Amino acid sequence: MIFLKNKKGFTLIELLVVIAVIGMLASIVLVNLGPARKKARDARGMADLRQIMSAFEMKYDDAEAYPDLPDSATAITSGDTRLSPYLSPTPYTNGKRTYYWYDNGSDQKFCVYFQLEADPSKYFYVSHAGVGERTSEGCPDM
Repeated sequence: MIFLKNKKGFTLIELLVVIAVIGMLASIVLVNLGPARKKARDARGMADLRQIMSAFEMKYDDAEAYPDLPDSATAITSGDTRLSPYLSPTPYTNGKRTYYWYDNGSDQKFCVYFQLEADPSKYFYVSHAGVGERTSEGCPDM
């Protein structure tokens, strides 16, 4: 009588090889997602600053002056109500970077900016004069 060996399933070696291959593929994918996350946070920050700029302009339309801001760059903190009711709550971070604002002692100007995460040598800003990127903190027209 000949007994046939019933071979169903995988051996331990085969399972370990498959797990190792899946682990290597997962690590490659996760490493490549890092820059995409930074770019996504930067995009969120840019959108937040454009909303802040719109709120400044609406406040100016009503009061013929921008809200009173610090003379030098100061971090926006949670709970700031200077832009209420046009923007509440005021965004203060894009997840990693803090937003800063100032008016250089003038109620006719404002500047809000943050450092880009995908390219830390650049800053994105919005001001009474427009929107842009630059290689130093602040706005070019202040």
